[in-house]
Amino acid sequence: MKRKIMTIILLLLLCMIMVTPVSAGGGRLVDEASLLSENEASRLENQLDEISQRQQLDVIIVTVETLGGQRVDQFSMDFFERYNYGIGSNRDGIIFLIAMDERVFDIATHGFGITAFTDAGLEIIENRILSDLSAGNYARAFETFANYADDFVTQARAGRPVDRGNLPAEPFPLFWIPVAIIIGMIIASIIVFGMRSSMKSVRQQRTACNYVRANSLKITRSRDIFLFRNIRRVPRAQNNNNNNSRGGGSTIRTSSSGGSFGGRSGRF
Repeated sequence: MKRKIMTIILLLLLCMIMVTPVSAGGGRLVDEASLLSENEASRLENQLDEISQRQQLDVIIVTVETLGGQRVDQFSMDFFERYNYGIGSNRDGIIFLIAMDERVFDIATHGFGITAFTDAGLEIIENRILSDLSAGNYARAFETFANYADDFVTQARAGRPVDRGNLPAEPFPLFWIPVAIIIGMIIASIIVFGMRSSMKSVRQQRTACNYVRANSLKITRSRDIFLFRNIRRVPRAQNNNNNNSRGGGSTIRTSSSGGSFGGRSGRF
């Protein structure tokens, strides 16, 4: 009986291993430049694995010391292909690579990643992580990248990829909240003080009618004024194909082997 139970447990474990998607390229975090501590690397790798398996799209982060004279975009695309990254028949994935000697980065997308990460979306991600990269806060930059990758894939799966005309609202800086409250209180105090100073001749009365002067209200003119109208605006249909011909979608790049990628490069 015990042997049968153990056999069933082993079969269940084997099935779980077989259905769990794992990138063919191995680890989703490759820190050749040693930018992360052991704890930071472990936490980030777990985050990348969880996102990749749940979203069925490889999210990879690579750091290298140098590009060896190669262009950063070609390096990242070739790295993706060389180590066989990507999940599914289309090898869906996104790779974020930085080179320390050249101080450059590249984000390359493949398969469904080209749809999920448009040029406009990649620009947003760059703006969110660039300051941390420049300041050497690599763990925080990589974590931010992973979080945005997760959110953008979720939105693309729902049929609303982040793109021109569908951009998320800019985050409101929290430090402005107390500033706005203080400014509002100052303005309100000035207005109230001004109103009180202009009413020095008024004395409190026992009844409301004492405040009204006889024959003080005289209507000399009346007219109808049109105040409101209803306008219905219908958005113009947009072309969200991948050729970026109308400002949306993803610009297509080509790897050394002829593979199609989207992506974005820059300096930090």
